[in-house]
Amino acid sequence: MDTETIPSRKREVNDATAFQRRWPSYSAFADDAGVSYGTAQQWRYRNSINADHDERIAVGAVRRGIGTYEAILAELANMRRRRASV
Repeated sequence: MDTETIPSRKREVNDATAFQRRWPSYSAFADDAGVSYGTAQQWRYRNSINADHDERIAVGAVRRGIGTYEAILAELANMRRRRASV
């Protein structure tokens, strides 16, 4: 009998989820991005973070000591490039 309840592929963490997990909470990420928790949750499900919010996200990351402004912007751009190449 197979005791696995969640298929392995569903347990994999996508880029948007891994990125948001660097914040103290998903709510904190949503606050920094200037969106509702539900919107940030949809970004995780879709593995896509809206580029219109990059600057706010980067400023929030710097304020929280998560990364530099330039590094966060570059990481967001790289996530989009990877997603577009799939």
